[in-house]
Amino acid sequence: MTLSVDAKQLTTALTWVKKAVPTRSTLPICTCVRLETINGWLQLTATDLTHRATELVGCFGDAGLFGLDPVCVPAKDLASVLPKTGQVTLTSDGKGLAIVSENGTATIATWKAEDFPPTPSGEYDRVGDIDLNLLRQVAKSA
Repeated sequence: MTLSVDAKQLTTALTWVKKAVPTRSTLPICTCVRLETINGWLQLTATDLTHRATELVGCFGDAGLFGLDPVCVPAKDLASVLPKTGQVTLTSDGKGLAIVSENGTATIATWKAEDFPPTPSGEYDRVGDIDLNLLRQVAKSA
């Protein structure tokens, strides 16, 4: 599948979600960014299993509606090949992601999207209240 996006918007979104990518991880998939299209938008998601960052980038034309099959790409590799400006075309064949821009073409090996760890939905219920006076008493007695 193929889609086109603005390079500057993609770079900005990647810079944001990379904040959730750990510098070292026992799970190599956590060093990746998951890319998928949702209703005409390219969604980038990263996680360190504790935090999740997600950003959306608008797609050009109808390509975003049919989109990119979900893939995971090493965040560091993707950041190193993205141009600063212009239009970028992303093509995935399930084994690699081709990034085509006016600067040339780069291909990055991908991981299966199914291997990307599930993350919390972001909906959190309030568990309860803490009595601050009781907390102060416990802290003083310790």
